[in-house]
Amino acid sequence: MNDHEHSPRRRLRSWQSNDTNISSSSSHSSLISLAFKRNSYDPEKPVHVAQDSLFSGSSGWKDYRGFLNLAVLLLYGLLVSPTSWIYFISTDPWWKWPNLAMVLMSNISIVTVFTVEKSLVWKWLSNQLAFAFYLCIFSLHISVPAVIIWTLQVYKYEEQEF
Repeated sequence: MNDHEHSPRRRLRSWQSNDTNISSSSSHSSLISLAFKRNSYDPEKPVHVAQDSLFSGSSGWKDYRGFLNLAVLLLYGLLVSPTSWIYFISTDPWWKWPNLAMVLMSNISIVTVFTVEKSLVWKWLSNQLAFAFYLCIFSLHISVPAVIIWTLQVYKYEEQEF
């Protein structure tokens, strides 16, 4: 066997490909149409196919019992005593709900990065300032979870001493 068969696949250089017979004076559109013909890709063919929702009548799926049971459980849990749910959530400290706190705080980061990107597009920020800002954000993304986990472990050990 050749070493070529065991080597990883690599992209051919432009002069090694099958398009060597195309002259350099050909237009860009003819190159694209040739590439489409060679790859047998139809640019008019849609990439995605529309599918019916599972909740529509035409989907063929007629068993909604699981969703009905879930809806009943959720509604029952809220209807029993919504004030007790609100009281329970509001009296517990935020560190007792780390997943909820993480989801809420991630939105702050998303909105902040979106604002920086928009200000870069509108030329309100320079690239150097945006780089420094992103450096701060990324370092916070790495350090804050470690600090929170460390403080929660210290808090847990202090509770156990009493």
